[in-house]
Amino acid sequence: MNADTLHVEVHASAFPAQRLDDLRRALAARDLAGKWLYESPAQAQAWLDYHAAWSPSRTDPALAALYGRAAAAALEPAGGRRGLHLVSLGCGGGHKDAALLALPAAQRTGGARHYTPLDISPSLVLTAATLVSATHATIAQPGAAPPPGGPAGPPALRIHPLVADLGHWPALGPWLDAQDGGRVRRLVTCYGLLPNFEPAPLLAWLAGLLRPGDGLLLAANLSPGGHAADAERIVAQYDNPHALRWYTLLLEHVGLPREAARLRVTTAPLRDDGGAWCIEAHAVLRGALEPTLAGQTLHLAPGERWRLFYSNRFTAQALAAALDAAHLALRRHWLHADGEEGIFLCERAPGA
Repeated sequence: MNADTLHVEVHASAFPAQRLDDLRRALAARDLAGKWLYESPAQAQAWLDYHAAWSPSRTDPALAALYGRAAAAALEPAGGRRGLHLVSLGCGGGHKDAALLALPAAQRTGGARHYTPLDISPSLVLTAATLVSATHATIAQPGAAPPPGGPAGPPALRIHPLVADLGHWPALGPWLDAQDGGRVRRLVTCYGLLPNFEPAPLLAWLAGLLRPGDGLLLAANLSPGGHAADAERIVAQYDNPHALRWYTLLLEHVGLPREAARLRVTTAPLRDDGGAWCIEAHAVLRGALEPTLAGQTLHLAPGERWRLFYSNRFTAQALAAALDAAHLALRRHWLHADGEEGIFLCERAPGA
C-alpha cells in the first residue's frame, strides 16, 4: 500500500453475475436480510454510524477492555507455527483488528505478520485496511519486499484485503496459503457474523477453516435469561433512529421508495425453551406496487412483508452446545457483566 493505491482482491462469490443471481433469489423470497444491508457506500456508512452509537463494544469501555483481554489470550503461542496471520471475517470498520494488532504479543510473533480484512462490503474492507495501515508504519503489498521492521520494531505487516460473500461458504484455505505460505499461525476473528448467519452451517464452516494450532475468536450476542426475560429490553438496540435509517437505505438501494412501506421490529423464539431467539426487521408494504428490480417486474400486494434484518441471540448454554456440535473445542471464554455479550476462544476439536 502507498498513499494513492491499495491492492484489494475480490473472490468469485462476490463477482457481479453471482451477486445479481443472489439478489434475484432474495427478491423472490422477499428476504433481503444480511449482505444486502452493506451494498453501497451510503449503507456501509450508515452501519458504521449505527455501530458507533449503539454497539456496546464501542459505547462501553468495560466491554472494549474485555475484547482486549480475549485478544491477548488468543495471541498466546500455540502449536509449532511462528508468526501471525489475523483473518478478520466480517471486518467491519476494523477497530477491534487495529487494537489487537497493537498489542505487544501481536508485535512479537517470532515470524511474519499478515492481516486479511474480509467483508462483503468493499467500503468496509477499505475502511478496515486503511485504519490498520494508519497504525503500522511498515506495510508490505503483494509482490513487494517487506521493509525492515528496525532493530526493535516488529516485522512488516502484509495486508491482504479480500471482498467475499461468506454465505457461499468459500474454500478460503488455498487462498490463505497463497498469502502467508501456509507456515504462520492464523487467528481467525468472527466478531459480528454469528448473529446474522444460521449458526450450524457457519460454525461448521469455521471449523473447516481452522488448522491444528490456529485459533478462533468468536463473539456472540447473548441472552442470559432467554427470550421471555430479555426480548423487551434488548430490542431497543435494533429499533432506534440509527437502525431504522440503515434498514430504510436497503429499501432505497433495491429500488423501493421509503414511503412505500412501514418498518416493524419484532422478536421470536427459535427454540421452545427460548434459549435461542431472534430480532427481525420487516418492511410491510402500504399498497400494491409493480417495480422492476434486478431486471424483473415484481407484483407486490398490500401487506406483503419483506425481511430486511435479523439478529440471533443465545443463552451461553445453547451456544456451547452449538460449538460442540460443530467440532469446535472451547478453550476459554469471557462474558460481559450484563451477560449480553460473550467472546469465545476456540480451536478445531482434535480428530475433527
